[in-house]
Amino acid sequence: MPLEDALKQYFDAESLIDNRQYELRVKVIDRKRSFFHPFAAPGLSVLVILHTSEIPFQEMAGHINRHFVSGQIKGAQSRCCWFICSDRGGIYLHESIETKENRKYLGMKNRFIVLNSGNGSVSFGPGHVRNRPVSERMRLLLEQYRLIPASVWRKKMFSLLDFCLETAGR
Repeated sequence: MPLEDALKQYFDAESLIDNRQYELRVKVIDRKRSFFHPFAAPGLSVLVILHTSEIPFQEMAGHINRHFVSGQIKGAQSRCCWFICSDRGGIYLHESIETKENRKYLGMKNRFIVLNSGNGSVSFGPGHVRNRPVSERMRLLLEQYRLIPASVWRKKMFSLLDFCLETAGR
């Protein structure tokens, strides 16, 4: 699928986990510092491609915590922006994954972007003002996949994914 392939190229990282339920990739995007916590906590972008309808969030977050977060200074929180990609994605998937417990889990502040790999819909949350315009841009890009040069299409897709990160408030 073009969206899944584009996301894998955007993350440009090896799979941390790839099993029958999901594929998990992580990219360290920056180091956040604050006045009260001058030591850097990792800022992470996480790609999850769901292969089934199950969402084992605690398991996935546990893998990320062991590999990227657990060695950091006590009290510093990592900011994680999760791209959840599924052919069943949408508002309902977003509502089921963005729970109060999941927003802050294992020392991570989590934000979620749900992408439907089938129809190109994008969800930042129920009623979010940018759900519709970003979904329309994504659908247009997916329609243009074979009509424009691959490098141009990839550049436009990466720009849209950057915009998604900004919107989610990484």
